[in-house]
Amino acid sequence: MTLGAGCWVWAAYKTRRGYGRLSLNGVIWNAHRLSWTLHNGPIPDGLYVLHHCDNPSCVRPDHLFLGTQFDNMADMTRKGRAPDRRGSLHGMAILTDDNVLSIRNRFSEARSLKTIRDTADDYGVSYGAISKIVYRTNWPHLNNKGNEKFR
Repeated sequence: MTLGAGCWVWAAYKTRRGYGRLSLNGVIWNAHRLSWTLHNGPIPDGLYVLHHCDNPSCVRPDHLFLGTQFDNMADMTRKGRAPDRRGSLHGMAILTDDNVLSIRNRFSEARSLKTIRDTADDYGVSYGAISKIVYRTNWPHLNNKGNEKFR
């Protein structure tokens, strides 16, 4: 389903993120959740109303489905809307992609006299961080051959 294809777009108030919002009998509703409830009954506890069409303003019942927060994140990833926060793009990253490739190259060459602990000290990170880089537990999206990244 493509964005907006056949959607019933909420025309009244919308949040900054595009979700329709209204007040009914003193209760504030997201319009898509009210649409689901009117057409299908109550939303079970712990479930969200998700959009097949990816249009937050859509209230068309057959564009909506129930799912968990995990389902919502998986749907976002499957549709290519998840931000890439791997490696140096992660907010807590200390090392760069080039650092990681350099560390791996250092340990792939038998000539290196540096230990994992020495390397950790050189880069200001823990022994475990370097070990996981060397053994490819962390930063697996980096490929040393030709300094290429892969998905």
